[in-house]
Amino acid sequence: MDKFKEARIISARAFQLAVGADPTIKPEKGERFEELARRELEEGKVPLKVFKRK
Repeated sequence: MDKFKEARIISARAFQLAVGADPTIKPEKGERFEELARRELEEGKVPLKVFKRK
């Protein structure tokens, strides 16, 4: 995954978390939404799918 796709997925997931979505992993105390989204991505637990356009 290139850095642009990674950034897009992290920002989309952080937005979802900010508006009330349930995290798929246990958040650490004081952890920001962006940090939590990055950890979810690293652990492979982001509930998003990436599609390629043809």
